[in-house]
Amino acid sequence: MLLPINGITMRSVILSAVLISLSSVALADDSTVAHYRFESQKQSEQIELTNVKHQSLSAGKLVSPEPLDNVGSAAFDGKTAIAYTKLLSNHKGLRHNFTWEGFFLSSASNQMETDGAINDRFITQFIDELGGSTRLTVGLTTFKAGGPQYLCIAFGGSANRHNGKKIKVIPDVWHHFAVVHEGTGNSGTITWYLDYELAGQIRLEGKIERTTLNEPGTYPVTIGARRLHNKVLNRGFEGSLDEVRLSSRPLKPEEFLRIKEYSFERNVDVAVFEDVPKSFAWNFDKLQATEMLSHEFVGFVPMPQAYSPRGYRIGRGRHAARIVHDIQLPAGDYDLLMRATADTILTADGKRLIDARVGTNNPLGDLTLAQRDYRATWKSTGAATPFELSAVFDKNTHPDVIVCYAPAGTDKWQFLGAAAEDAPAASKPAWAVYRGRMARFFRTIEQDRKVASVARGDERWKRHHEEAANIAAQWGTPLPSSLKGASKDINPIDAILGASFAKDKVTPANLVNDIDFLRRITVDVTGRIPTLKEIQEFNKFDPKSRREQWIDRLLKSDEWADSWVGYWQDVLAENPTILKPDLNQTGPFRKWIYESIRRNIGMDRFATELILMEGDDSQGGTAGFAKAADNDSPMAMKAHIIMQAFLAADMKCARCHDSPVSPFVQSDLFSLAALLNEKSLAIPATSVIPQLPDGRKPGVTASLKPGDRITPKWTLNHIQKVEVSGSFRRPRSQVAAIVTSPANSRFSGVMVNRIWRRFMGVGMVEPVDDWSDSREPANADLLRFLSWSFVKSGYDLKAVSRMIFNSNAYQRQVVDQPGKDTPLFASQTRRRMSAEQVIDSLHVVVEKQFEGEELTFDPNGTRGFINLGIPTRAWHLTSMSNERDRPALAMPVNQSLVDVLVTFGWRETRPSPQTDRDQSITPLQPLMIANGLLSQRLIRLTDDSELTEICLKDIAVDELVGQLFLRVLSREPDAEERAIFVELIGPDYEHRRTGKPKPKVVKRRRAYVDWDKHLKAEASAEILAAEKLVRAGEPPTVRLTQDFRERVEDALWSLMNSPEFLFMP
Repeated sequence: MLLPINGITMRSVILSAVLISLSSVALADDSTVAHYRFESQKQSEQIELTNVKHQSLSAGKLVSPEPLDNVGSAAFDGKTAIAYTKLLSNHKGLRHNFTWEGFFLSSASNQMETDGAINDRFITQFIDELGGSTRLTVGLTTFKAGGPQYLCIAFGGSANRHNGKKIKVIPDVWHHFAVVHEGTGNSGTITWYLDYELAGQIRLEGKIERTTLNEPGTYPVTIGARRLHNKVLNRGFEGSLDEVRLSSRPLKPEEFLRIKEYSFERNVDVAVFEDVPKSFAWNFDKLQATEMLSHEFVGFVPMPQAYSPRGYRIGRGRHAARIVHDIQLPAGDYDLLMRATADTILTADGKRLIDARVGTNNPLGDLTLAQRDYRATWKSTGAATPFELSAVFDKNTHPDVIVCYAPAGTDKWQFLGAAAEDAPAASKPAWAVYRGRMARFFRTIEQDRKVASVARGDERWKRHHEEAANIAAQWGTPLPSSLKGASKDINPIDAILGASFAKDKVTPANLVNDIDFLRRITVDVTGRIPTLKEIQEFNKFDPKSRREQWIDRLLKSDEWADSWVGYWQDVLAENPTILKPDLNQTGPFRKWIYESIRRNIGMDRFATELILMEGDDSQGGTAGFAKAADNDSPMAMKAHIIMQAFLAADMKCARCHDSPVSPFVQSDLFSLAALLNEKSLAIPATSVIPQLPDGRKPGVTASLKPGDRITPKWTLNHIQKVEVSGSFRRPRSQVAAIVTSPANSRFSGVMVNRIWRRFMGVGMVEPVDDWSDSREPANADLLRFLSWSFVKSGYDLKAVSRMIFNSNAYQRQVVDQPGKDTPLFASQTRRRMSAEQVIDSLHVVVEKQFEGEELTFDPNGTRGFINLGIPTRAWHLTSMSNERDRPALAMPVNQSLVDVLVTFGWRETRPSPQTDRDQSITPLQPLMIANGLLSQRLIRLTDDSELTEICLKDIAVDELVGQLFLRVLSREPDAEERAIFVELIGPDYEHRRTGKPKPKVVKRRRAYVDWDKHLKAEASAEILAAEKLVRAGEPPTVRLTQDFRERVEDALWSLMNSPEFLFMP
């Protein structure tokens, strides 16, 4: 019999008494300064309670298998309740090297607001005598009004809150917290824990408020709130506290107070099924389980974090869970209770006991969020009986299904499937504790699940690439006649080009020498010039094979990814800003670009992951690509970028009208935009050229009208005509499958053409991002062969690049060929280093780091601004977003880097996609290198400079000159150059050392920019002082004479300002 009991409160479910056990060893620790147990409401010599209520531990308080001596806790209302300890903040045991800990239960009704500080305080220590200035506090905060709660610590002021790892606090469940200080206020650490798990740690450096633990004052330590200036009570905690202990030494986690838990076994298997279709008729035989989990009971708790095949966190869509578990109970009649927040079915031995589905559900209807309670009866024969519990959830429903049983007519409820003999009685709090325990368990296996998900994804792509290679084999014979019978020792690229040279009677240029090759290949692969050590190692290789060996070595480096990020940031219009949105501002997805290239995923997978737009940048995802601030149709913008990047189809004209120069009409772009939007979209009025009454008729046609609804559809078969089979998880998956399909060589051809142009200076088809006019490639055989090889290799960027690098075509000298309309690739093209390559190479010369400021105006994470971290490579940088030139928002080191980047064609913002940067030579470029702040900082010989150490060595002056040339230009000077530089550096060379010892090098403190403080005078003063230090530069070394040091700096300056430094050999 099925009996719904919505709204019924069951005494045995809600009021089961479950208590706590504390370690007797911990209680006896002689380092304890105070231990507040809140066993009664009586005032004591240790603590004064104001409006703090005493409550027993029944009705869902502290959890343990049996009652013990802890019988009370303290309830705080968040408004009027506070506890004053009899300990002053400057108690000797609480100054340094201490531990605070205790247990807390935050009420589910606690809807705290967000204001950048700690909303609900557990313990607070002060630096004054009136309670107006906080020294240290621990408690709860939220980052969104009414949102999840997190355990944080803070010093005085909202700007000095530290959020840590942001582990969610489960409401209505007891948790343990601990804060441990080690060291001093200016040199040490503060570490905090939630449920014995590391929640965060900060290093105390004493340089700024945010990293300084000030000396304590004489105001009492408070619990549960603070009374600001001894008047207004605020920051009150709404919930319960118990067993608050203050210790005079830094305890280890194993020494913390402990909750005694019952022994449990996870022996209930749960099958999870992702992407359940609406046509699902609860027939699991037609579904394939995507993962298996283990639970303690027959029931469902929130699932562990799902990961994409790439390894970033993703939400679960419509998914199902199923348990089939044998239950053996003594013969007799039983009552069953099921509480569900999802559509659920419970059966025993194939007989349906409870059907908790809403509506017909065949096919599956919309899921509900309402919690429903159901009762049923069941008769046990005493034999093992297979129970099946199945449920369906969507992204808005949290798996929470409880199944309990009790002998008929009794209130002795137990969780169905509990295997432990000491399992607690079924109750709402006991279930909440179980949910919390499972959440903690899922966190412990999170990394393993992430790794497994990535491995499964890699394996799927491997199979896909094998299928793609088979499809590409059907293109026809990819080998041109020039390769038939050619020696295997000849690079296929050279064989194909050699045939065209013979046909056109062209003599190709000679190959560059080894040292020029080294500089060229190192810049192309790593994005910076070779170091002195690399030059020396390269010269040790066998001359016959050193080039091939060096190519392989460089391609194994993670710097291969560094060299590509700036390129794809331009092509994909990655446009994050660290302050307020600009036109077409995106979220950051630079980490995804870097990790994709570093892991060398296939470029078809690269395109697919971008199109899916899943996972934020902190996880290395592409969700940031979906954003286009201030754009009336963001997905139309993304459609334009995707088509131009991967299919060389420039559709920007089709945004407002039918294109007069390419085969695209408005509906082409917006139909694709609707696919990316994954539902129909309306044409905004601002995306159609207006026609004024009696006005001049536009010279172009707008075939769409404002308000027209466009359905998702692929209409671009004239660009990429493929038939894709099978069902797709989502419309974006369909777009990705079409764009990257190996059934058509357009995608692979566009990609290899981009690679070729990047390393050869000119593409086989130009422009590389717009093939709309069907231009013939400069060498069709070569393009076709590289395209086929690319697919055969699994769209491997390194494989095609390696083939290019090993070719004579790549290794030839630069010979200008004026008047040539069609490139023959008989020589290399003269190329200037990119802006990023210039910046990174300048730092390689002097072996110094950027030492820039953190790229954020929100270091505390309270305002939701982007934080791009501390830059270490040029591609990390972005616009400084300080157009009003507000002193407190300046980042002087970063600005000096950005100034050089912009001068050499880098864009501070990228509102539109771009393949080719402005390569114009301007007077400002040599001036920036000659007199810019960055060059002045780098050239100076300081006591932490590697060049200073070289100058101090016992080496001849001509050897020093040689090292300077190798560091800057990657070559030895010729005789004339050597003589000039020896004459410059040589005077009084033997007396260049002063004999002074090396002083202690004090690193310049980074400017600390904070939007919350930028209107304060002291913030402006602090940044202006930092800017002055940056302009002054690091102090010069005291170990070399001033005259000699300046001569070396002049030599270095002249080499850096040589055109040879900027242009590829």
